[in-house]
Amino acid sequence: MKNFSEFGERQEREDATGQSRANHCDAAWLAGIFDGEGNFHVVRPIKGEHYVAPQMVITNTSLLMLDKVQRIVKDLSGYKHNITFVKRNDTQEHWKQCYKIFIARQKTLEAVIEAMLPHLTAKKSQAEEVLIFIRSRLSRKTYHSGYTEEELGLKERVKDARLRPENLTVIRGGVEIEREALN
Repeated sequence: MKNFSEFGERQEREDATGQSRANHCDAAWLAGIFDGEGNFHVVRPIKGEHYVAPQMVITNTSLLMLDKVQRIVKDLSGYKHNITFVKRNDTQEHWKQCYKIFIARQKTLEAVIEAMLPHLTAKKSQAEEVLIFIRSRLSRKTYHSGYTEEELGLKERVKDARLRPENLTVIRGGVEIEREALN
């Protein structure tokens, strides 16, 4: 498969082993889609136990777009994630059908976030927090070892990252306020 580089010339999209690979344009495109259509979830699904699972979700009505997301994620991580439909309730029957791609595999998240990070804007702080968590978990000899207090605090840090001053533009009286003045 061929693709255009940033300078417009065609470039091969396969590595020496014949595997398809994503380029920096794909990563930038994915970051833009994620900034606008995606989000991070941090779940603790097991009651009474400490369990933290960061997840990345992109939801949209365009299967064509999600198919491209799926291809780029596979190119970045070697792992293909399924696109699923989002069930509508009876009050939403006039809405278009919505689909999502859900990524919870930690090594996939690490590869995707690393590729997107230089290009992210709105969700950059959240991505950095999730990446710190993933690297901490993957650096252990056993993935199922206990969590540190810092790891257990991921959910709140990801939630708080949305509200950090570097992620906000404050306008008062028609004038943008310097971010340093907010601290």
